[in-house]
Amino acid sequence: MVNLKASAAALLAATLLVSYDSNPIAPEPATPKEVAITVMATNSSPLEGAKVTCLEDCTREQIETTDELGRVTLTGFEPLTIRVEKSEYESVEKKVYNGDIIVLQTEKPKVESITIMVVDSLSTDPLGGAKLTCLKGCEGQQVETTNASGEAVLGGIQPAITIRVEKYGYVTTEREVSNGDTVALKPETEAITITVYPVGGSPEWVGIEGVTVTCLERCDPEGQTAITDPQGKATLTGFQPLSVEVQKTGFITQEEEVYDGGGVRLPHEWPSESAGSFARLSLPAGLVLNWGDPTGLLPDGVGGAYGCRQIIVRKKSDRRLMLRILEHELFHAHQDETIESGRCSQIGRDWVLTQDGLD
Repeated sequence: MVNLKASAAALLAATLLVSYDSNPIAPEPATPKEVAITVMATNSSPLEGAKVTCLEDCTREQIETTDELGRVTLTGFEPLTIRVEKSEYESVEKKVYNGDIIVLQTEKPKVESITIMVVDSLSTDPLGGAKLTCLKGCEGQQVETTNASGEAVLGGIQPAITIRVEKYGYVTTEREVSNGDTVALKPETEAITITVYPVGGSPEWVGIEGVTVTCLERCDPEGQTAITDPQGKATLTGFQPLSVEVQKTGFITQEEEVYDGGGVRLPHEWPSESAGSFARLSLPAGLVLNWGDPTGLLPDGVGGAYGCRQIIVRKKSDRRLMLRILEHELFHAHQDETIESGRCSQIGRDWVLTQDGLD
């Protein structure tokens, strides 16, 4: 027979022995360690003076600053949670282990509105209706149009953005701008043709050949010159109206503003030999001379004419003959001033003998 009491006692003893032997040993507490990290810029250069703050798992509140090699050491239990900050760089929060490298990105400028003015490069007048397209540095794709004051506002990233500016009749430009900048648009150049006529002539008559026309302002390129053709025409390139100087030997140089299709009237110089006649006849200013007319203004056989305070002398091979014709017409001018009181008489007027002996 089995002794039940003895078996129960043995079972209880074995159970107690097993319970005692299987009791687990408590783990030793973790030991804090030094955690060294390096802070660098995106170009791999160390960042000195970066502020490193331990947020979690440090043995104490720790705020350290990186040395000239960008290094700093904290004490705690890996991984540490830290925040890294430096002026002009974006802050970073992350978990780190010993030997980690933290790379800081350059801080992005704040997004602000940028106001740009567009003007005419020549007149500096504001240009309304100019189209501004942001190519780089703006938030999203932006297209704006200048108002009547020549201004447009773009939402860009300071300090500079790149834009394209365009307007009909002007040269499109692309450039980098900052808030408050002015963009000057250059007008598109065009061919401007003018005709040089002799004073006393008419637009229906042929112009003067061989006249030098020099562009003084609003020409492109600057300093252009052109010589008139047999019809008296010359073409320059620039922006209307051009300011030009017109000159030729035997004529009085003129400076005028001209538009395409316009004309310049060039006065003849009075021959030096006519000075005495002017003095004797007491002729007034404003008398116009068309000297050496080659265009057939006069009927055949007529060497000169006077009318409406203008004198025409046909071109002759004999200068002395031309001077005698001029003196003859100057006397008619004197008659017009003294007898007709300056009224505009017509070419071909027959003068009547008067009591003064003037014919």
